[in-house]
Amino acid sequence: YQTFTIGNSITLTFADWPTSNKVGKIRLVLLDTLGDSTARTVTWATSGGGTIKYGPGFPSPCVVDSNVNPMVLDFWTADGGTTVFAEYVGVFS
Repeated sequence: YQTFTIGNSITLTFADWPTSNKVGKIRLVLLDTLGDSTARTVTWATSGGGTIKYGPGFPSPCVVDSNVNPMVLDFWTADGGTTVFAEYVGVFS
C-alpha cells in the first residue's frame, strides 16, 4: 500500500518485485497536492523492460485532479515484474 500526493505530471516506475513464482502486489492511492482541479497525468513504467497490461476501465490517460477524492489502483506480478497487471479500482468520494 502506497499513497502519492501529486503536484505535477509524473512517471511512476515499478521496481524490485519479488522473484518469479511469488506474487507481488501494490495498491496505490493517488491525490492531487493542490486541489485546484488541474489535471496531473500519471505515466506508468517498469524497470528492466517489463510490460504493463491494463485491465478494462483503466484510465488512459491516468489523470489525478482531486485532493479529497482518492484514485485507487492495483498492480501485481507473478514473474518478477516481466508482466505487471494493472487494475483500476475507482475514485472514492
